[in-house]
Amino acid sequence: MPSPEATAPPGATVPPGATVPAPRPRRLAIALLALVALGTGALLAASAGIALRPVPTVTVNPVLFDNAEPDDDTDEPSQTLRTVQAPGWIEPDPYSVAANALTDGVIDKILVLEGESVRAGQVVATLVRDDAELGLARARAELAAAEAGAANARATLHAAETEWNEPTERTRAVAVARATLARIDAEIAQLPALVQAENARADQFAEELARTELALRSGAANEIESIVARKRLDAARATAEALARRGPILGAHRDAARADLAAAERHAELRTAERLALDGARAELARAEAALARAAAARDEAALRLERTEIRAPISGLVQSRFKYPGSKVMAGMDDPHSTHVLHLYDPDRLQVRADVPLADAAGIRVGRACEVVAEILPDRTFRAVVTRVTNQADLQKNTLQIKVRIIDPDPALKPEMLARVRFLGAGNDAAGDAPDARALIVPEAAISERGGGPIVHAVRQRRSDTGRLVPVPVTVVSRSGGWAVVRAELRPGDLLAVDPPADAGRVRITLAEKPS
Repeated sequence: MPSPEATAPPGATVPPGATVPAPRPRRLAIALLALVALGTGALLAASAGIALRPVPTVTVNPVLFDNAEPDDDTDEPSQTLRTVQAPGWIEPDPYSVAANALTDGVIDKILVLEGESVRAGQVVATLVRDDAELGLARARAELAAAEAGAANARATLHAAETEWNEPTERTRAVAVARATLARIDAEIAQLPALVQAENARADQFAEELARTELALRSGAANEIESIVARKRLDAARATAEALARRGPILGAHRDAARADLAAAERHAELRTAERLALDGARAELARAEAALARAAAARDEAALRLERTEIRAPISGLVQSRFKYPGSKVMAGMDDPHSTHVLHLYDPDRLQVRADVPLADAAGIRVGRACEVVAEILPDRTFRAVVTRVTNQADLQKNTLQIKVRIIDPDPALKPEMLARVRFLGAGNDAAGDAPDARALIVPEAAISERGGGPIVHAVRQRRSDTGRLVPVPVTVVSRSGGWAVVRAELRPGDLLAVDPPADAGRVRITLAEKPS
């Protein structure tokens, strides 16, 4: 079956014999778009219904401690086990940590502010570093000079050690002295032969003179020849006499040569000059190395001072307070204990309450005792705590003793200096427990309703600002008096209970009632 032909759009040119394909059906696409539109409309309608649904407002009252309740099963009162309440305020445990400037200078930048989170080792502030950079450059130059001096001292010592280990000059001096003495001894030994030879020549010249004089008398020689022969004879006799007199001179030279040889040998044995040079070179090297070490220490000190222009956080945590600003001076050794403090930090996971406990109640509180803490910022939560320290000095004016209580599971909303109340629990309570104990608590009588076969209260859970969700909690009523009831329930002091809750409990807006005295 041939495909149907479609009409070409207006203005389009269709070649002769060509066909235009028909457009695909769009019913499926239109149906899908309609479904999507209907679903979106349904969601918007549901959201609008939820948003427009009125949220009932209920009045809430916090759960209070029952101070009159004994914590043991006996009727005898026990001060050590009695539940005690005390006011206090939150602080870092065991104390805040200062981010100090470890060198004098002027603040250049503050990189974090109050409430910000920092990591251990993070740079939180910087000092002006121009002077420190110049000091480091000067220290490096002095170190280079000291290294050159040490190298020169090592070369001098090496030469002195070589001279000591190989005393060529001393050996040469001894050899020269021995050769000189040997030469003089040889000359002394040769002297008699030389004298004898000169005497023999003198005798020969004497015979020639005699023959010349004989010839002169006979006219065979002239006067000149007689004079020359006589001069030769006189010279030979003078040479023989000089050689004969040279013996004492050579003896003196021999004595001097022997003394020189003894001195050279002694010097070669003592080697005083070489030892002095060696010891001096060693001392000079020690001095140069000490100067080098001093220059290296000065370089390290200058580098450390430059490094300390970056002030780092000593711990991870939050910035509690700031003491400096750009342009502030930091100087160690001042009377101000915070003269070098830039920031105070604390670990939000380590908080404690500094509680002022009346002396009448403090006697039974010991380290390790379980506690509960309620802070005004989170009145619907109770935090587990434990006593860590009991101070040894009471406050005379307030008649209290200060006790430190560590919060085991602090909330990020808790901050130092916030007010809190501490309940020091009696026997049978473990600070490490996670679930609340069913203890006697004080609740408004109007918060108790008879629903589901027994008395219940509606506690606020999932609180967000001024809204929350009401959750029913069964209670056991111990007594009622003056609009208040003592109950036992799985509640904690500080939990918020709805007074006259609506029948349809759910998301509600809460308003705090006046707290009872």
